[in-house]
Amino acid sequence: MFVRLSRGSIKKRTITTRLFQRSTPRLSAPAWSRLVSSGRISNDFTPGPRKFSSLANDVPLKNFEANVLSRIDDTELVLHDKYLTVERTDTKELQSYPYTWLYDACRCSKCVHAENHQKLKTPGQVDPSIHPRSVTNEESIFNYFGKEANRKEQGIRIKWDVNERGSHESFFSYKWLFENPAVLLNQKKGKIHGVGNQTLWGKKEYGELEFIEYSAFIDSNGGLEKVLKRLNEYGLVFLKNVPTTREEVLKLGRRIGTIMDTFYGPSWDVVSTTNSKNIAYTDLYLGYHMDLCYYEAPPGIQILHCLENNVLGGASFFADSFKTANILQAENKEMFDVLATQPVNFHYISESQHMYDTKSTIVVNGSGEVIGVNYSPPFMTNTQFDSVNSSISFYQAFARFEEILAREELKVSHLMKAGEAMLFNNRRVLHARNSFDSSSGTRHFMGTYISLDEFYSRLRNVLPM
Repeated sequence: MFVRLSRGSIKKRTITTRLFQRSTPRLSAPAWSRLVSSGRISNDFTPGPRKFSSLANDVPLKNFEANVLSRIDDTELVLHDKYLTVERTDTKELQSYPYTWLYDACRCSKCVHAENHQKLKTPGQVDPSIHPRSVTNEESIFNYFGKEANRKEQGIRIKWDVNERGSHESFFSYKWLFENPAVLLNQKKGKIHGVGNQTLWGKKEYGELEFIEYSAFIDSNGGLEKVLKRLNEYGLVFLKNVPTTREEVLKLGRRIGTIMDTFYGPSWDVVSTTNSKNIAYTDLYLGYHMDLCYYEAPPGIQILHCLENNVLGGASFFADSFKTANILQAENKEMFDVLATQPVNFHYISESQHMYDTKSTIVVNGSGEVIGVNYSPPFMTNTQFDSVNSSISFYQAFARFEEILAREELKVSHLMKAGEAMLFNNRRVLHARNSFDSSSGTRHFMGTYISLDEFYSRLRNVLPM
């Protein structure tokens, strides 16, 4: 049996229930009359085949009533024994929410601390047989944890059938429910919560380089939002008219979040030097790579600010490693799987440091989507294989990945000028530069890092709810 919130009347009225048989035979007329006279169901409907049978095993509901407080023209709510479903009737988007999940997601003062928004209960305290006592459709304020807290939205209020002192109620806006699915049916998993979609790109998809004004980024919320959105979608964004002082790169970073300190310090100079401890500090060609793959959690966002650049050569270029990996997956799934499963060792050794970590070249989630790439050949070290054949397969797959990466249509390039800055996702966008003649002038950049946690936190806070 399930209960459907009726639509079409703005007046408050008792919800009707509709009985569905598990087997093909329908109820006899006398049996139907007894159910109607007992008040367990309404005579407004006739029995029919069960719906949503693939979502859960329905058993008879406990007796409870729910009321419709207002008409919702594009949303339909259906109550089942162990869960409820919400459907957008215009798009046919259907989401299922177990009662256990909804009770655990409650944001009332009994469940979440009002000031710090931390949960006061554990999942182990949720009764697996939890049921609503009543469900009403109403307009109320949903707790977005301090964001737009005074805006009323349409949603559902659930009074829970629990043995607690006093009543226990939960309110969920329909907007929040659709943005926070509990059960992912035929949907892609592993997306980063609340940050929108990413666009895989080559030269054509990225388009003309757009430079955002430094003052807009630093002084306005609109400029900050534009930078963060583009950085999230493409993983690469440029600023112009940045003051050419050494401290400015930290100001850029702190506009986004807390600086990630490494053994290079909170910021560092990128200049060609003798006896350099990093190949980036030479004038040699520097191929595609990511920084600090030998860290367990490499930096997320990297900022490089050009203070001076008047040498011959040294243009920077970039590629979307996720795009490269997806092309490999489409062209040769077997090679893709090799790079997604074979561990690779990265290290960094100096007089005072010995960093080491192991990662696969391509990282996928449970649905097989690319969610990470680890590519930094200068810092790869000896990797162990389970057989001679697996070793050969790895080198073949790695060569194919690099063949795709070298395709001209995947490259975006730019010769950085003084007063420009580039911000990019170090866990997604590969960066490189051509060799240059260090005797022809000066090439001086300042750099800093920010973790992905800091970036996504900032992004969620500036995005409108």
